[in-house]
Amino acid sequence: MACRALSPVSDPKLGPGIREALAGSGAADVIVALVSDTVARDPASARAAVASLQDAVLATLDSTDFRLRQRYAAVPAFAGTVRSVRALDRLLAHPLVRRVDLDPGGGGSAVP
Repeated sequence: MACRALSPVSDPKLGPGIREALAGSGAADVIVALVSDTVARDPASARAAVASLQDAVLATLDSTDFRLRQRYAAVPAFAGTVRSVRALDRLLAHPLVRRVDLDPGGGGSAVP
């Protein structure tokens, strides 16, 4: 019977490769998907709801640990660069964060 060290339990919110990228280069480009059950009746209300969700999560991050690259207008998400394990852990612990994945690039509906 072989004995192996226990590997840490992976967080269901965490996409593959992020911790490895952070450990290897000290940074990881990510997309952060947010939890949203708000149904807006008009585009302006939808944009305001998305912005409010983004603000709530971004307020918990330090600019030295996380660099925001894009806020999306109509999608409850944002893109940025995680620069520390502390920032990643804060994202994963936040109740409004649905998922954190490596950013494949692209623009989507970015806010100018």
